[in-house]
Amino acid sequence: MIKYILRAYLITVVLLISTVFAQDNASITPKEYIIGPGDELEISVWKEETLTKILTVLPDGKLTFPLIGNVTAAGRTANQIKAEITKRLARYISDPIVSVGVNQVNSLLIYIVGKVKNPD
Repeated sequence: MIKYILRAYLITVVLLISTVFAQDNASITPKEYIIGPGDELEISVWKEETLTKILTVLPDGKLTFPLIGNVTAAGRTANQIKAEITKRLARYISDPIVSVGVNQVNSLLIYIVGKVKNPD
């Protein structure tokens, strides 16, 4: 009996989580993903090999990029970060072409505590 109650509880939790992340849009594209602490980003500047970096967003939501220093990444999309880095690099590089990609999502962790493995 407890196993069935636990199974129903877990199904409810999964359904609630999926509705939270589903939002109102039927299709969510990767460019709309909101970056969070722990996510790993690949940032590159065309024709500037020394400015190609794989960086992890720190717990304070920032990352440090050469020439421009700290950039707030958490709570923003990859396109928003790209726009800021492009704008700030324009002081040092003429017409920088920046790309920002999410290599690894580490900020969407879900923890389930309790007697999940052995409900009895």
